[in-house]
Order: sequence, then structure tokens, then C-alpha cells
Amino acid sequence: MSSRRHNPKEITITVTFNESQAWLYAQLLKRITFTDYRARAMNDEQAYVMIDAGELIRDALREKGFAPR
Repeated sequence: MSSRRHNPKEITITVTFNESQAWLYAQLLKRITFTDYRARAMNDEQAYVMIDAGELIRDALREKGFAPR
């Protein structure tokens, strides 16, 4: 099993955004690419973990109505 999918301990975070922050962060997550993540990660594995985390945030924003097309 890939360690990127292995999650020995999950945590829950709660973030409060104003509408502008939520919309603009959703826009960022829509536009960010693997190359952006990879440039800030130590390796591909870390980049994929970061992408997975970003998608969780994107899903949460989508559930609240912030899903840019």
C-alpha cells in the first residue's frame, strides 16, 4: 500500500472563512497543478499527499457552495 494512501492517524480541522476567502481559496485549489505542489515538496510522494489534502479542502468548500467551474 502506498504511504500516500496509508493514514495511521486522521485529524479533523475546522476553519472559518469569510465568503471572499472561501471563494478565492476555492479558485486557488481549482488552478493549482501537480507542478505547483511538486515545486514545494521534497519528492513526488509528498506532492501527492499535498494534492490529496487540497482535494479534501476543495470538497469541503464545494459542500458549502464554493465550487468554481
